[in-house]
Amino acid sequence: MQISNPVRTYIVLVSFLLSNRLFFCINTQYKLDINRESKYTKDEEYYRNVLGLSSNFKVEDIKRRYRELVAKYHPDKVNHLGEKLKEMAEREMKEINEAYEYFKKKYNFK
Repeated sequence: MQISNPVRTYIVLVSFLLSNRLFFCINTQYKLDINRESKYTKDEEYYRNVLGLSSNFKVEDIKRRYRELVAKYHPDKVNHLGEKLKEMAEREMKEINEAYEYFKKKYNFK
């Protein structure tokens, strides 16, 4: 079946718009999820999940996991991958640092 040029152009345009709309929806949902999370009380379980710790963790586990996540999400490590990924890494690092500070204060370690 042969598709005429105007129809082909229309199909390409619709595909482009749908893909951009899908990205917009996903991006908007991500922002809504972030805002929804900020309404919840941040407790030990929340910070444990941020660091990926089990329920029976030790101080050494906190330190080890923190170092692993810093190596993965530090903004300087992803600087070359673009501005959006750098911003995402900065948000992740903020959460990781907040969780680490919470445990440092609670368990009194350096």
